[in-house]
Order: sequence, then structure tokens, then C-alpha cells
Amino acid sequence: MKMPINEIEIAAQTLPMKEKTQAAVIRELVAQQAEHAELIEALQDAIERIEQALLHFNQQ
Repeated sequence: MKMPINEIEIAAQTLPMKEKTQAAVIRELVAQQAEHAELIEALQDAIERIEQALLHFNQQ
């Protein structure tokens, strides 16, 4: 699930900044979002392989 950039910017503005800039926080959020997308894709692939295995098993 992709957050629109403006929502990411809003989230970055509400986080405590300490030594980080808003740009750094946005970069971290975008990196996390990309990682989550990769994990979701891997899970979808695994589900598809399981479904195919079950179909093959049920046909025997």
C-alpha cells in the first residue's frame, strides 16, 4: 500500500526531528515503503506457489 508523498511529508513533519532533517525522515519512510512492497510481493509469490502445489496435489 503506497502512501501519497504528501502523507509521507505530513508524517515526517509530525515526527521529532532531533538531528534528522525532514528529508532524511522522508527518505527512511520511502525506503521502508519499498521494503514493505518487496515483502508483499514475496508473500504473493509464495501464496501463488502454494496454490499451484495444492492444485497439483488435488489432481493426483
